[in-house]
Amino acid sequence: MGLWIYTITAAVVGFLMYPYLGGGPPQIILPVNPEGLPKLPFGMTRKVLVIGGGVSGLSAALELAERGFEVTIKEKQTSVGGRYSTHKLNALGEEFQLSTGFHACFHNYHNFKRIRKNLGVEKYYVLWPDNHFAFRDYEWENVYSSGPWPLNLLAMIIRSPNLSLWTAIKTWRVSLGFILYNHGSLYETYDNLTYDEWADMYGVVPEFGDIWLKPGISASFDEVSTFSAAEFLLFSHFYFLSVAEAEHRDYSSVDSGTSLINPWVEKLKGLGVKFELGTAVTALGFDGSGKVTHDISDPSKLYDHVILAVDLGSAKQILSDSLEQLRERNSAVERALARIKNDLKHLDKAPPFKILKVWFDKQLERDRNHPILQTPQHSPINLIVQLHQVEQQYRDWVAKTGGSVMEFHLYCWSHGEVEDDKVWEIISPTVREIYPEIFDSNFKILASYVKSGDSCASFKNGTAQHRPRAIFPSKCGIPNLGLAGDWLRTDYPSALTERSVSTAIESVNQVLLAEGIQQVPLTVTTSFGPGFI
Repeated sequence: MGLWIYTITAAVVGFLMYPYLGGGPPQIILPVNPEGLPKLPFGMTRKVLVIGGGVSGLSAALELAERGFEVTIKEKQTSVGGRYSTHKLNALGEEFQLSTGFHACFHNYHNFKRIRKNLGVEKYYVLWPDNHFAFRDYEWENVYSSGPWPLNLLAMIIRSPNLSLWTAIKTWRVSLGFILYNHGSLYETYDNLTYDEWADMYGVVPEFGDIWLKPGISASFDEVSTFSAAEFLLFSHFYFLSVAEAEHRDYSSVDSGTSLINPWVEKLKGLGVKFELGTAVTALGFDGSGKVTHDISDPSKLYDHVILAVDLGSAKQILSDSLEQLRERNSAVERALARIKNDLKHLDKAPPFKILKVWFDKQLERDRNHPILQTPQHSPINLIVQLHQVEQQYRDWVAKTGGSVMEFHLYCWSHGEVEDDKVWEIISPTVREIYPEIFDSNFKILASYVKSGDSCASFKNGTAQHRPRAIFPSKCGIPNLGLAGDWLRTDYPSALTERSVSTAIESVNQVLLAEGIQQVPLTVTTSFGPGFI
């Protein structure tokens, strides 16, 4: 009885004090030049090269083109979109438009959502209401947040078949780390620790860590054992705790080409953006003043500004080769490139990943046939999506055939190079643990497709000090070069897709400031947790 009295009292006090707590709505970073022009004056030409056609590059191109800049996007692949790209697959007598993989858009993806609204594609997105987890060591969980902090967290604990209020009370030291979240001191305080070291230091109860804390890391493409405690706290704040709605999310009911990339490309083309696909930029060229002016393989085309919106590995290669290829020796540029290169050498890529799509002749009939299931304890499987419950094209196929289409996200792939048709063989024992019905009912595989990648960045502990910000090149002495991507560091909470978009806007704002054009307001998640500040 005493425990319940304590809990109810804490809940009531928390509810009454909520107006005086930290956290809260997003913040707006306003232009530093509010007197700037809304766009380039008529007759004034400024050319920008955007290297990379993923979400970062497309975001930068959109903001610049809408303000009158002449933008060229160079992308080494034959299509744009990066991890949101799509391609056609002919299988089973039909043509499918395949997304690279399932993506969720969270409440705190403020700038990404603004772009979606700009493109007029909101009709394609539907709410992902529940958060289902399958565990090896615990009962399956359905986690969702409702109501103000801390009542939402208390309700989640009460609903849990694995956790108790006593467990929550035992983790009070851990809770303080979330409640008193301060982005300004985050990296200096916690980046030297791994998540495991932080959990040991703060006495994380194993079941609490396994069920509520580690799953977020497993969705990051990175290894839990080396993941920075600072990045873990950022993930927890950004995706779950900054406001009661933080974990609310949606997803596309059609392929990502239809719902996002194709409308984006059409919008950019309408604004005059030029696309050069299948064009790999290997190095940058500079003028005598230290400004980057061209792609070294195409010196006849000169640009006023360049935004490098590529993954970490490509950025390392381009900047390293730029240093090696300096034709006219420029000590200032050499020092700048060497400084950037020296920082980037401390950053690594995350382990490779695979995404397997499988067409079956039957459907699951069990009560655990959830559209989206997270499986953090079933490595290498991190996520399973019943695509026929999510995307319309698969719904249509299933209506005709009675089959099913499932997508398996396989992060931190440790089985080396294998043929695509061997991937199912490797993961099937783990699939059997989760969905034995597939094997007991002799599901037949009708078709399959594997997408492999290794372009994601790792966020190992101790690396934040070397992780550059978007305008770092200008700080080093290259005034018209910006960076964009989810591997960069920001001075406010952000991650994954939202970090890609936000860093692109930061680089765009550097261009706009230089040209006297009013900067783009940046909407960011609060830098403080839901505690006293």
